[in-house]
Parts: sequence; structure tokens; C-alpha cells
Amino acid sequence: MKDNHTPPQQALRFFRWYCHPKLVHYIEGDLMELYQERVKDKGKRSADIQFIIDVILLLRPAIIRPAKDQEQLNNHIMFKSYFKIGWRSLIRNKSYSFINIAGLALSMACGILLFTFVKHHLGFDNFHANSDRIYRIVTEQHRDVVGYTSNVPAPLGEFFRNDFTYGEKVARIYTEQNTLITLKENHQLIKHKEREGLTFAETSFFEIFNFPLLKGSFSTALTQPNTAIVTESIAQKYFGDQDPIGKSFWLDNKISFVITGVLSDLPRNTDIKSEIFVSYSTLKSYDPWLGDETAGWGGIRSGMSCYTLLQPGVSPEKVGEELQPYVKKYRPNSKNVHHYKLQPLSD
Repeated sequence: MKDNHTPPQQALRFFRWYCHPKLVHYIEGDLMELYQERVKDKGKRSADIQFIIDVILLLRPAIIRPAKDQEQLNNHIMFKSYFKIGWRSLIRNKSYSFINIAGLALSMACGILLFTFVKHHLGFDNFHANSDRIYRIVTEQHRDVVGYTSNVPAPLGEFFRNDFTYGEKVARIYTEQNTLITLKENHQLIKHKEREGLTFAETSFFEIFNFPLLKGSFSTALTQPNTAIVTESIAQKYFGDQDPIGKSFWLDNKISFVITGVLSDLPRNTDIKSEIFVSYSTLKSYDPWLGDETAGWGGIRSGMSCYTLLQPGVSPEKVGEELQPYVKKYRPNSKNVHHYKLQPLSD
């Protein structure tokens, strides 16, 4: 229609404001059609007045837009009604309801426990910086059958550090479990049996793994023989509220150590369980065979591990290939053939 006329805009906006969204399109169409007919028959002025009157007369509860509060009230009433119906159904069918509720609760509990279990194990040692570049050197042993161990010959870490540049950091640790720790106080001997034992660690171990140090400095804490770092719990256990720095203890009543640092308690989701770390240079005094950088190739002692922080971009498979000549070079007469490989920390 070429001669379409526009009704009063204020009246039209008022109608669109109060009319229900689901009805506004249909009613507005009728209003506009009627308005155009009146313009033809009676003129625009008369049509405008009649349009305003129609908008006012349409202001009825049946077509008014519902208020938000009313919608919320309706929803509240609806949910309350559903709850009553559900509760009455539960009361009428007690046995059936108990089985369903118990099953739902059990399945939810199992799901939560499973999620917690998986999350805990997937989170092991992932809090260390550059954890994706941390690897443990492991041994694949070829005898009558192929076996695997997380331990390596004692000298391997030192030779790897000197022969290659693949490792940004290399660290050896040796953990002796069920150790006897003796304290001497006021001419009395106080003995503690540590089930998780004690770990001889190279200083670079704490440059690979990010265990927070509360007292002391990693750059000096284990550099000297017969020095030790303990966790906060061990310090409290041995010395109470006293400052543990400078205090001494004895390992198996024969080797003394001076505490030079205190660590925060280790997180539960770490594979490292020892709470006492002592200087690796003291290992030769404790076990001459393990501390010998040449004789130690003759076998593997449980508890001897080697870790490396690889240089960025270095392939662990490439490093494994480079380690293979070690077998013939340092164990030429052994029937127990070794293959040294790198295992990601996440594994």
C-alpha cells in the first residue's frame, strides 16, 4: 500500500510495552489494518484519536505482559507442587524409594571417590617447574626374562653428567629405609626408627625438584660432607620448638650429620617419601662400594636412583640410544645385560 500512514508513536510504544510478547505481533497487525481503513474513511486526525482509544481499551489483564515477580512466583508454586507430588510418591512406595535413593547415593559416592583417586594419582609430582622435562633413568635387565627396575648402577649418574650435555641438571640419590637415627641430649641417647629412612642426595636434586626450603640455602646446605636437610615435621619431632639449624644427629650410631636446612613438609602426591636428606659426598663413608665411582658398575642396589632435567628439545629416546654403549664399556663380562632408558616423571 503506497499511502500507508503512521499512527501516533507514543500510543504505539505504550501498546508494545504492556502487551504480552506472544500476542503483540497479532494484535498490532489488526490495529494497523484498522487504522489504515479509518484514515481512508474519516481522515488521519480522526484515525489517530480512535487508535489511541483502542490502545487504552486493550489494556486488559488477558493481554498484559506478566511481571517478572509474577513469573518467579509461578515458578515457585510450580516447583513446590512438584516437590509435594514427589514426596507423596516416596511415602507411598517406601521400599522402592529406599532402593532408588540408596542406589543413587552409592553411585554418586563411588563416582566422587573414583574421581578423587584418579585426580590424586594423575597429580603426582606435577607441581615441579619443568616437570615435563624431568626424567628418571631406569634399567631394563635382560636375563632369562626381561625385568625392569627404577634403580641404576651408582656411578651412572656421574658418568652421564660428564659424558653428555643432554641433561641441564643431573642428580643421584640413594635412600636407605628403616634407618636408626640417634640424638644425644643431656648425656642421654634418644633413638628414632625412621621407616621411610634417609636419603643421600646430590645438591642438584633440589635444583630439579621444587621442594620449598624454609631455612638455609640449597646452594650451600648439602655441599659439605656430613650435612643434612630435614623436613619441618622431623625438626619438630627431634627438637621441638628449638631452632634445628646447627643441631646434630647420628645415623646408625656411626656417622654424624649437622642440620643446615629445613624443608617444608613434602606433599602427599610425590614419589619422594624420605624426610631426611644428607650430603651425597658422605655416602662413601656409609657404604664404600656404593660410593666407589668405578666398582659400583658391578650391580644395582635398591634405592639408588638417578634423575635428570633434560635440555629443552632433547629427545629421551635419543638419550637412551647414547647410553647403550655404557653396557659393554663398563659391564663387559656381566651376563646380566642392561639397557638404560629414560622414564618421564609423569609415569
